[in-house]
Amino acid sequence: MIPSARRGRSLPAALVGVVVLFAAGCSAAVPSASTGAGASATESSATPVASAPASVSPSSWTATSSLAAPRSGHTATLLTDGRVLVTGGFTVDVPSATAELYDPAAGTWTATGDMTTARSYHSATLLPDGTVLVAGGQGWSGSDYPLLDSAEIYDPVAGSWAATGKMAHPRLSFTTIVLGNGKVLATGGFAAPVSAELYD
Repeated sequence: MIPSARRGRSLPAALVGVVVLFAAGCSAAVPSASTGAGASATESSATPVASAPASVSPSSWTATSSLAAPRSGHTATLLTDGRVLVTGGFTVDVPSATAELYDPAAGTWTATGDMTTARSYHSATLLPDGTVLVAGGQGWSGSDYPLLDSAEIYDPVAGSWAATGKMAHPRLSFTTIVLGNGKVLATGGFAAPVSAELYD
């Protein structure tokens, strides 16, 4: 079944007064992590953004332009320049390697470089240098949905991806956080529920 950690996210009170971008999601059957069989889910990606079109008023919802592709199980990461990077996820019925950038000031989406690996239910972490670490998730082999231990780095200046060191364990729907020393802590998730590891 679809990991419960990715279903219907709620926003903390600290986000009140901040413009938040909700991007894509699904309310239809998508393949499960264990068998590839369909499961019903409703999900979206919510990301606070630094700026928004002038038409957005406080305490209101305003439609913005659509992504180039429908997605579920994707990530949305706020970059240091105020844009939002959306990566991977299921597009129709298989994980995708595509990525898009949202400009909250213009309310528009543009394609950026594809990831090196198609993935969904992965993690995406903004690093101190402004790049983004994407790791783990669920892939597509052409006939199966393997859990992934691979990782890659996005350079927002070049709009390109480069592979980096693999995780010690494949992980799906797990948590990552940047520590004070700049290392990234990855914890839990499917396949490695009680383990943790550090990315340097």
